[in-house]
Amino acid sequence: MGIGIGFILNIIIGDRVWLPNPVRLIDKLITWLKIYIRRFEQDEQKDRLASIFLAVAIIGIAYTAVWAIILITAQMSLILSIAVSSYFIYTELSIHSLGEKTKKIYEALQEGNRVLAGQRLSALVGRDIQDLNEEEIVRATVEAVAKNTVEGIIAPLFYIFIGGPALGMAYKAVNAHAYRDLGWVAAKLSEIVNWLPARLTGLMMPMAGAMCGKDGRRGYKIFNRDKNKHKSLNAGYPEAAMAGVLGIQLGGNLGDQVKKIELPDILDAARIMRMTAFLSLAVFYMFAMKFGNI
Repeated sequence: MGIGIGFILNIIIGDRVWLPNPVRLIDKLITWLKIYIRRFEQDEQKDRLASIFLAVAIIGIAYTAVWAIILITAQMSLILSIAVSSYFIYTELSIHSLGEKTKKIYEALQEGNRVLAGQRLSALVGRDIQDLNEEEIVRATVEAVAKNTVEGIIAPLFYIFIGGPALGMAYKAVNAHAYRDLGWVAAKLSEIVNWLPARLTGLMMPMAGAMCGKDGRRGYKIFNRDKNKHKSLNAGYPEAAMAGVLGIQLGGNLGDQVKKIELPDILDAARIMRMTAFLSLAVFYMFAMKFGNI
């Protein structure tokens, strides 16, 4: 019950800065620990040790804190426990926020403001974007939607179904972008924990695309053909599927240019992202019921 409530809350409310969000607290905790660690003289070996310490500490704190809170509330009241679990799940998903960020990039380009669109794209991808033309911004946005469908939706849901909100929060701790220069271990762990969700996303996205009126058959064809062409271990799977569904090229060599990439592809990618989210929820529920996790 808590998963469905948290899922719907995320779609309706999204990430509100005025609401306390444990995922943002994780970023702040990482930043604080990094400042503390950097007080000591560092070399390459110490940086590796610091990276291990940082990852273990953050992941352990995230998992234990959520697990303890849910355990305590469960002893107090079943309704309170469901409410708290739902809230944690709500904060662990990014369906609404990913759609909103994507829409704002679309609106900036529609208004002809390429600079603003680039700034908003930078916030989405977590790095500086400079000197991109409109077509390149559209392509980068669609790629970001495909990639973030894994990291912001499918992977958290996958781990929530396996181990509840506590494991979902541990995943968010692994995937937090605040590690930066001390994120060697977190980067490796991120590749591992996203390995299966990325492949599940690549399998479900063409079906979601077909539900949105796009070419699901071509999506599966390109997914099977191009999924391993990306330099990233995991990004090629959702990006190849998205490229095939939309009939465009992404990631340099993923997909066929059936048509030229255009501004409306941003909105189509967002719709496919949402449909993939609903489809994954249904699929995960089905497997959870079959294997007795619900």
